Amino acid sequence: MAFRLSKLNKYNDWLYLLARLLVGVMIGVHGLQKFGLFGGPGLQGFADFAGVAVWLAALQGLLELLAGLSLVLGLWPKVGAAFGVVAMLAALVIGHFPKGPNPFTNGGELALVYLAAFLMFWVCGARKLSVDAKLK
Repeated sequence: MAFRLSKLNKYNDWLYLLARLLVGVMIGVHGLQKFGLFGGPGLQGFADFAGVAVWLAALQGLLELLAGLSLVLGLWPKVGAAFGVVAMLAALVIGHFPKGPNPFTNGGELALVYLAAFLMFWVCGARKLSVDAKLK
């Protein structure tokens, strides 16, 4: 009996929710690490590592945290995804591209994957299983 991908259609909303939760939790934890939680270096440590001012480290952490919370809750996910896009573009331009254009040698592959995910969430929004859907 052949497996048909069309059978997965009934799970689209649940798979989308899973993707939203995974990306949201992971990027939120990245943001919290910049504030010294979950084994992170803290603002000064991240600022020194990235070669940026402490206020930029704080802004990056805040953007990542807000993007993560927005995706996890499904509350204003397009806004949260826009924050994520800005944060990942900043990470690539400031932290990775100065080390070279190749993401496999400059450490930017994860930022590119997050960027792609945030662009998808920016276009698609929260969909059915979200706080946004319940508010409408």
